[in-house]
Amino acid sequence: MSVDLPNLADFLGTYLNQDWKSDYPNMEAVVDDFKRGDPPELVADVVDELEILITRSDSDASLGDALEKLGCYLAPEAEGMTNRQWAQWLLHRLKEPVGERRTSGSDDER
Repeated sequence: MSVDLPNLADFLGTYLNQDWKSDYPNMEAVVDDFKRGDPPELVADVVDELEILITRSDSDASLGDALEKLGCYLAPEAEGMTNRQWAQWLLHRLKEPVGERRTSGSDDER
């Protein structure tokens, strides 16, 4: 699957690898660092590939398996979300301008 979604696999393996919690204070910082440090075209490619992955996954479990195979070491359940909720959160966060926060305050709770 990583061959199918190479940019998403690179993002997950680079930014959400097994050391992500020691490298970043929270998930928002991971995404912001990616968006600040990489070309906008790459961010757009990751968004496109994440949308494909979400669409292809017919269950939360299959989405979780796919994320793991793509190199993601984040456990959405530890963040109080299902795999699908987290993938949708990530998609939304990738599309936001860098540093923009939702007004609900839910980002601060993670």
